[in-house]
Amino acid sequence: MTARLIVLHVADNLGSGVASVIRDYALATPEFRHLLLAGWDESCSMKVDLLREVDQLPDLHGGRRARIQQVCEAVVTTKPDVLHGHSSYGGAYARLAGLRGGLAAIAFTPHGYAFYRRDVSRAHRMLYWTAERILTLGGATTIACSPIEVETATRLAHGRGRVHYVPNTASIGQARPRDRRGPQKAILRSHRLRICMAGRLVSQKAPQDFAAIATRAARAGLHADFTWIGGGNADYERVLARSGVRVTGWINRDQALREMSEHDLYIHTSLWESGPISLLEAAHLGIPVLPREIAAIRGLGMTKTWSSLDECIKMIRTAVEDREQFLNEGEKLLRRHLPSEQRQALRKIYRQLAANKTSSP
Repeated sequence: MTARLIVLHVADNLGSGVASVIRDYALATPEFRHLLLAGWDESCSMKVDLLREVDQLPDLHGGRRARIQQVCEAVVTTKPDVLHGHSSYGGAYARLAGLRGGLAAIAFTPHGYAFYRRDVSRAHRMLYWTAERILTLGGATTIACSPIEVETATRLAHGRGRVHYVPNTASIGQARPRDRRGPQKAILRSHRLRICMAGRLVSQKAPQDFAAIATRAARAGLHADFTWIGGGNADYERVLARSGVRVTGWINRDQALREMSEHDLYIHTSLWESGPISLLEAAHLGIPVLPREIAAIRGLGMTKTWSSLDECIKMIRTAVEDREQFLNEGEKLLRRHLPSEQRQALRKIYRQLAANKTSSP
């Protein structure tokens, strides 16, 4: 009987978004044994769901150097066929551990490069770019989870290391999709419009802009209730509260999806992204999605976007008047993020990596 190939996933400061993707990878490739070596973000609501699908190793601990050493030791102990690093720190640990050579094939999924950030100086972004450029020289395979990551990884690689695209996917568990024939013009007469955003309260998600949209909507005469699904920075929570936005705080994934399903519109205010899962979840739930126009959103092929807060208010009205066009865009988005395509691509990549590792001297 042939032994199952082993994939060792490495992640640090593991939050719900990346945890959701790792779980999806494990579910998509059950013929592989998936191990997880991680440091956790305490707010991660996906931990229980993820650990049902992977075998957990002792958590990463100590400083950065100690964590890199723990990855090296885990590779020697578990003998994985593929060492798959996730996000900036997990990706760095895996690629640095891979410098020992021959012990495992190395893969890296950025989940949004650090130099995409807009809350740090240009000098810091250049530093992050340089670090990624150096790490890329090791020749690891990049498994990009969005079109913008494919473009970025290709520029970074300069012929060193392969770049593959594996689309993110999303499921909605027991949450019920909204009726496609649901309220359009009558929505403002039948009940208050319910608008939400989901994510961690951090600068990337721009909760201050969601608060400003809530304030402007009230001034514009829109009868709407705004909800932020998630938690995080207490200062942002106070900003949202002052604008009348309800903040759920951290709830588990099933609760978050049920909460989202009770809303009429989903507004995505992020200043930078890679392949946001929450957009796919909203689309699955039959909720019109109104994202900010940023490079990642353009890369996903979404055209119904806004650039300013005033444009967002106008788009809310448009989505109420003609909900169908936004639902159609959501369906197109989902067709580009099919679980079958994720499964097929990931199986092929993992098998190729494992074969290359086996055949290397």
